[in-house]
Amino acid sequence: MNKKDIVKDQRIEIKLTKEEKKKIQDLAKYLDLPPATLVRNLVLSSYDDAIIFKKLGLLKGIKELKKFTEQYSIALNEKIKI
Repeated sequence: MNKKDIVKDQRIEIKLTKEEKKKIQDLAKYLDLPPATLVRNLVLSSYDDAIIFKKLGLLKGIKELKKFTEQYSIALNEKIKI
């Protein structure tokens, strides 16, 4: 299948802060890409990374580690406040 034959007719909406939108627009301008193309490329490359982590059995571990560090950080912050 030729790239020109691929129909991109599906949409996903995301909400960004003004600062996040500006960062994306600035980078897209620097790369001479439409912002939508940049976001699509970033999403798909991150998806590919996630699939690799999943195949290695690391994806759930990373998620649990993140949850643990967030909880530990909250507990540490509470301890410091006392």
